[in-house]
Amino acid sequence: LITGGSRGLGFYMAKKFRDDGAKVIITGRKKENLEKAKKELGTGIDIYQLDMKEIDKFPDFINSLFDKYGHIDCLINNAGISLHEQDIKNVDKEKFENQISTNLEGAYFLAKEYIENIEERKILGNLIFISSERGAQCDFLPYGLTKVALNSLTEGLSRKFYRDGIRVNAVA
Repeated sequence: LITGGSRGLGFYMAKKFRDDGAKVIITGRKKENLEKAKKELGTGIDIYQLDMKEIDKFPDFINSLFDKYGHIDCLINNAGISLHEQDIKNVDKEKFENQISTNLEGAYFLAKEYIENIEERKILGNLIFISSERGAQCDFLPYGLTKVALNSLTEGLSRKFYRDGIRVNAVA
């Protein structure tokens, strides 16, 4: 399961996994982007419209996927945005909240639902957060702050759940 899988890095991960024989599920906000990706990627790809800011939909969404597929081997929290403000003076409340809710809050709560399903079903799982080099340094822009937080979240979840068979990693 790859969030933000209709374009960019998510699209190319989906292509590689599909080429290696995996059944791939991609999500995205825009139906037209998902349909275009499905057409380009072809068989082995399922698409679902999901906005990472709509966390109230995550429980039903994740439960329905586990019910349909039986197992989701890996959740790749890839969806994210950067508004490239360049300076703190260019950040307003809306830009800040948009990036925090998409990049951090959405990833956090989707991971929570995934972990709960893995534990409930007593199966193994893999959780990957897509981070950035910005996550390894101090930052003052919302995008960088979300990546720093994702790196901390990754380490915290990894320490908490590795004994339960849930591997948690981040890729920058």
